[in-house]
Amino acid sequence: MEERIRELFSLLIRSLEAGSAEEASLVVEHLKGLFEGEEGGRIRKALEAAWEGRWEEVEGDSVALLTAAFSALARGDKRRAVQFLERVLSAPSPIPEAYQLKALLSFSSGRLDEAEKAVSEYERAGGDLAWCSYMRGRIRAERGQIHGAIECFEKAVRESPNDATFLSFLAWAKAEAGEREEARKLAERAASANPASGLPHMVMGMIELGEGRVEQAIEAMRKWCEASPFDPDAWLSLAKAYIERGGEGDLEMAKECAERARELDPDYSEVWAVLGLIAEAQGEIGRAKECFDRALALEPGNIDSLEAVARAHLSRGEWEKLAEVCRKLVEADPEEPAYRQWLGLALEGMGRLEEAAKVYEEILSMPTLPEEDRPLIYEGLIE
Repeated sequence: MEERIRELFSLLIRSLEAGSAEEASLVVEHLKGLFEGEEGGRIRKALEAAWEGRWEEVEGDSVALLTAAFSALARGDKRRAVQFLERVLSAPSPIPEAYQLKALLSFSSGRLDEAEKAVSEYERAGGDLAWCSYMRGRIRAERGQIHGAIECFEKAVRESPNDATFLSFLAWAKAEAGEREEARKLAERAASANPASGLPHMVMGMIELGEGRVEQAIEAMRKWCEASPFDPDAWLSLAKAYIERGGEGDLEMAKECAERARELDPDYSEVWAVLGLIAEAQGEIGRAKECFDRALALEPGNIDSLEAVARAHLSRGEWEKLAEVCRKLVEADPEEPAYRQWLGLALEGMGRLEEAAKVYEEILSMPTLPEEDRPLIYEGLIE
């Protein structure tokens, strides 16, 4: 029975990753069916309570505790998921699939080294090798190693060719690498493999946005939200698509979607950054600053928030504050000339002209500087 329990937990995590709540509930029903007799009845009740979110009724059985951790994650309650997971991992021989969940939770919190370690622990415990390859692909992608990520996703697909999640992430990585036609084919293949998954819609939405078809992107993002209503990334992506369209009423629609993402994950820094951008566009400057400050408190290197704060300081002529934020931006993305340009303007405003000149000289030597911007930088250097 232990092997069947492991198999079902592995199916559960894939169902949740694919955003298929119906499939996940079916897996839990199969899990409950494994337990018989008086003791089995107690475990079944604990499993039912765990999946329905009746946390106080979840007893100390490791199967119920791990189910509760998955259930909390499905509801966007990461803190509760971590609490239940810690109880599972404190057991002498924890269920190996607990390391899968640990990897996902660590990854979603930006703790990539911890996530990689959890993947290795799961692999050593005899875990699903295809999933390990997939998760390593996500970690590499998060580190900006897109070609390394593609290799990992391709390995996962070779080992499990009909997995919609693996196909979707390979499609996403191909799109990121500029291989959009291949990405589209893979996304269509993923949708055929699992019509209930929201991930193929995520990829299609990204491709449509990249090709300037905003209406089609919004439609794809809506389908993603319908398939994965508890996924904050789905709602956040739809919010960004509405902002991109910029039509009448779109900012309000974007705000609704971003607020839904915030409800699902209040500690998601990018959600606060997008809420700040929406508030800024609606003229709510005080609210915008609150949102940007919250985003930076959660993730000090958040580019969107730093850019927004820099623009605010620039518009108000707050040169010292602008210089401080720009240095963080340069550290976060050394190849972006605009951040150094803002730093040069800040130094000029502070009267530190020699330092400003050095910054402009650095910008002119950058291969990433667009040709049309060179005259402006020369002008700043001459002045």
